[in-house]
Amino acid sequence: MKAYSCLMVIALLAACLWSCKKDSSPKNTGTNGTTGTTGATGTGSTTDTTKTTLKTDVYYVGFLNKNQTTGGNRAELWKNGVLTSLSNIISSASNIWVSKGNTYVCGYEGIAVSTHAVYWKNFNYSTPLTDGSEYRSIANDITVQDSDVLCVGDVIDHTGYKAVFWRNQKMTVLTNNGDASRILVKGSDIYIAGAYTDAKGNSFACYWKNGIVHKLSARAQATGIAIDDNSNIYVCGTQNNSPIYWKNDVMTALPKTTKLAFANAITTKGDDVYIVGSGEDDPYWGYNHAYCWKNGIPQDFSGGSEADDITIVGTHIFIAGSHAAGLNKYGRLWEDTLIAYLDPYGLTSVFNGLYIDQHY
Repeated sequence: MKAYSCLMVIALLAACLWSCKKDSSPKNTGTNGTTGTTGATGTGSTTDTTKTTLKTDVYYVGFLNKNQTTGGNRAELWKNGVLTSLSNIISSASNIWVSKGNTYVCGYEGIAVSTHAVYWKNFNYSTPLTDGSEYRSIANDITVQDSDVLCVGDVIDHTGYKAVFWRNQKMTVLTNNGDASRILVKGSDIYIAGAYTDAKGNSFACYWKNGIVHKLSARAQATGIAIDDNSNIYVCGTQNNSPIYWKNDVMTALPKTTKLAFANAITTKGDDVYIVGSGEDDPYWGYNHAYCWKNGIPQDFSGGSEADDITIVGTHIFIAGSHAAGLNKYGRLWEDTLIAYLDPYGLTSVFNGLYIDQHY
């Protein structure tokens, strides 16, 4: 979701609909199999499930390519390292929310030559979010407000490209020529991060509060949103292939060591702000560096090439993403900068979304 003009937004999001997309409202804070390393708080291997000092259930979602020759991605959910398939057709899971013991996952399924936004509840059959008449659609993020299931995403139909919001499958168009990346519920208010293009063709990063658009910077894309205990609003995103974030509309550039870099998700803990993202030097080879910034300062963590989501529980930081090996990717979860879990199946996989359920 790194798009910084109308044409780039459309091109990249359309491409994402064929693979996976990611993306962040922070969870609980409002975000090949090679052998992993062992540290004070995490253990990873090709066979072990996630182990953590916390009494939690650790969920992460994405896709597993079960047919390397035909590109047969399938939406998957991992709970404490145990894999559950969500779909038996081409599909991908974008993000996850857990509420009152129920598990909600959003993403897309492929039908014919197109993709259509769906969500899954408790690993059951997918629930469509559109009537299937659109060219393509995807649900990028999901949460629950009271008993209502809320999703945001993008739809391309005969009228063009649009950012949308679903409440219990009822769709509302936020804007034409835009996209919706993340959703966050704070009290009775609903915040959505994304981008839109105005009538003059100028693109802007933005967020919507209860459906009202709030413009940020031009030629930028917002990909994550968080609100701290003092009601400060933080939004992360990308401008001109460089990672940025806004605090109450004031933009700050984030340092990078790669030619291109993107901020993908943001969360807060007390006065600290954490942002994760990905970088690359050569677009042909894809991402080759995972970023985690704390208060604007890069934090190193071992290995990996892409960081897509972040969650903090207590003093523990969890990051979901993937590790590149040649042209393949393998799902990876970090806990406190240590590799807590590596996808052991030897197949291409990506972890897009993350949720930590501390229910004990």
